[in-house]
Amino acid sequence: MELNTVRQSLMTVIRLDSRSALTMIFQGAMKTAEVRDKTIEFLVADFLPYRDEFFSKNPALEKQFSEELVKALDDVTGSAYTSLMSILTALRMYDRTQAKNRSELVASLVKSLPENHFNVSYVNVVSSGSLPMSLTEGSSAVLVLQRRGRPKSYCTF
Repeated sequence: MELNTVRQSLMTVIRLDSRSALTMIFQGAMKTAEVRDKTIEFLVADFLPYRDEFFSKNPALEKQFSEELVKALDDVTGSAYTSLMSILTALRMYDRTQAKNRSELVASLVKSLPENHFNVSYVNVVSSGSLPMSLTEGSSAVLVLQRRGRPKSYCTF
């Protein structure tokens, strides 16, 4: 019951001042793991279904939201990373008709990789037609990472 009240209140605040509310969500609520998980849950379940209501009137707001999501990716792992990538790829600015935006997103994701954790020479973006979400025109993208001294890991989006 309390969680529903908080979610409804957040949606009301976002409707009143979208830019400030989204900034507050990313700067405040994404700091600790427990609150971050609830925030991501809110974004997926409550905010994402209404994204067109906010972003169709204000494309700059969608861009800000996207930038905040990309920044948040630096501090998350596992299912939180997958959830944030799902939100990113659900944005209109990254649909299949927006090849330039999708390429910019891939470039920013690669650029944001911390060099002290990853050997950048091993970072490759490769295409695979069998994956469900696509960031490159006509196919999906897989970010292949090799941590120094560890096996490769794959991030699909």
